[in-house]
Amino acid sequence: MNFKNRIDEYLLGEMEGEEKSIFESEMDKDIEFSKEVEFHQKIMEASSANSQLRERIAELGKENPNAMVKKPFKISYLIGIAALLFLLIGMSYYFFFSNGNTEQPVFAEIAGTQIEKIEAPYIDVLRGSTTTPKKELKKLLDNNEYDTALKKIGNIENLSSTKRQIIKGFCLSKIGKEDQARIEFRNVFNNSESQLTDKWYAGYYMSLILLKNEKRAEAKTIIDKIIHDFEQHEDEVSDFDYEKETRDLKSKLDKE
Repeated sequence: MNFKNRIDEYLLGEMEGEEKSIFESEMDKDIEFSKEVEFHQKIMEASSANSQLRERIAELGKENPNAMVKKPFKISYLIGIAALLFLLIGMSYYFFFSNGNTEQPVFAEIAGTQIEKIEAPYIDVLRGSTTTPKKELKKLLDNNEYDTALKKIGNIENLSSTKRQIIKGFCLSKIGKEDQARIEFRNVFNNSESQLTDKWYAGYYMSLILLKNEKRAEAKTIIDKIIHDFEQHEDEVSDFDYEKETRDLKSKLDKE
């Protein structure tokens, strides 16, 4: 079955059981694929609305044949009016539910800005190293050579697997491979054996990617857990560099 047929089968409710679960899992893992499904859904909805409008116009024509003859008009003109009405209804819905507040935080933009500003993790660990591979990796990160850094990470010794995953996730996010980066961060965040600061770093980076892609509920869950864990252990651990940024995000999300 080709790509489009799978999407059509899912949207038409013809996909069931394990196949449906696999399809939805693919959407969760692949943002671009999820957007493609959403795009197809909008096309279906628009096509359905257009068909209904044409049917209604045809019915009106049968009910009032003389009026149609005396005052001819184009169907496309009516479709344009209908589209305008849909737009006005949508705007009214937005202003009603937002109470006219158009200055709520645009989380995608906030997260995108944070991702651009964020520094490479564990530079201090690499800076103090006397081993050549770590020095080379630090130099690559300093020079924003993330593709090459990804190839070198596997050669680094005396670096925990979680820190290695976080650096890898950071590099992937910087070259636009955010889905892969999110997998690396999630593995660290969900690993019960990860050090607390490693979990917090991974969670913070992952939440930014999620917010950038408008997955606010999932990002908020992660941020809430980071803050909760930090407050439970702040007497033991106090070197989380992005505590302030994480708290700021939590505050903005809580106000939503």
